[in-house]
Amino acid sequence: MTAHLRKEVGCAVSESVLIKAQCKLCEVKSEGVKMNQTYRKLNATLTMLCVAVFANGQWKLTELHPPGADSSIAFSVHAGQQGGHTFSGGMTHASLWTGSAASLVDLHPAGAGSSSIEDVEAGVQVGYATMVGGSRAALWSGTAASFVNLHPAGASQSSAYGVSGGRQVGGIWTVGVGNHAALWSGSAASFVDLHPAGVPQSHAYAIDGEQQVGYTYSDRPQAALWTGTAASYVSLHPDGASQSLAFDTGDGQQVGLAWFGIDRAALWTGSAASFVNLHPVGIGASESRAYGVGGGQQVGRITLSTGGSHAAIWSGSASSFVDLHPVGAPGTSIAYSVWHDQGMTCVVGLLNSRAVMWTVPEPGTYAVFGLGLAWLAFRRRKASL
Repeated sequence: MTAHLRKEVGCAVSESVLIKAQCKLCEVKSEGVKMNQTYRKLNATLTMLCVAVFANGQWKLTELHPPGADSSIAFSVHAGQQGGHTFSGGMTHASLWTGSAASLVDLHPAGAGSSSIEDVEAGVQVGYATMVGGSRAALWSGTAASFVNLHPAGASQSSAYGVSGGRQVGGIWTVGVGNHAALWSGSAASFVDLHPAGVPQSHAYAIDGEQQVGYTYSDRPQAALWTGTAASYVSLHPDGASQSLAFDTGDGQQVGLAWFGIDRAALWTGSAASFVNLHPVGIGASESRAYGVGGGQQVGRITLSTGGSHAAIWSGSASSFVDLHPVGAPGTSIAYSVWHDQGMTCVVGLLNSRAVMWTVPEPGTYAVFGLGLAWLAFRRRKASL
């Protein structure tokens, strides 16, 4: 059952009601007997109750914003860690959480003016730290003291935005040259220039396995895909779009935006021709963007025609859109990253300038739970005969 279906079903049914229906269904003896009308009715009832419980499972919202901070934001989630930054007293500090505001670890390196985590994976974090001379691409492994400066020789500025499998991506800027997409393998000396021939500017935002994404820029930005070298560059720019950007890649999918007079959340699977417009219709959305992808789901935000933005999640199509903004809550929310782990879907972002995480059990979790209860009830009934 897709996320949008769970969200759209509006009735409220408790899990206890579902359990009772499952037990009642198991009491109908079907061995060697043709399924009768009663069994079919109970089966239909159970199906509807499952749908309703999924709907009422809903998303749990956890605030990661630490006490005393002016604002905060979470950009990435992976395997129980969330990364972003907090802002307080005029200072931006790279911040790492493990599921709660109290778990905050400040990764701000000594001597830095500001810092931020842009991505996390398997206990490793990347982002930037501003030092004397400007921004420096940064790599951490869970503590401020673990900071590694990825800034390559000859560059004027650098930032890292993605990490996967021991490699990092981002961009460098050099006076008189401009922006170049960058790839590292854990050290400044490992720098690889991904900048393709024939374009003035390029930048990389994310990496997953062998794929890196970002954009190239001539007279306007165009979404780009690489596989480890400048020569591997592929344009994802869809026909008819004026501009496009790719912000994330995961499990063979890429997401970002394509501009057709206004921003449209975009999904690709490795080529410009694979473009899917995720912009939801009929809900009053004027613009949309997708910032993160994983496990076949995409997250980002929609801009409402009435003002403000709402965090969004999709499952591969415009019609699968689910609004993650708390019902009735004022203000703005944005989702930046999604991760699936141990039967849970986790999304991070912000709600009114405060870092938050949304979580919901995946459909399979409920299905296994329901089947287990049904089997247990059947065994008990059989033992009593």
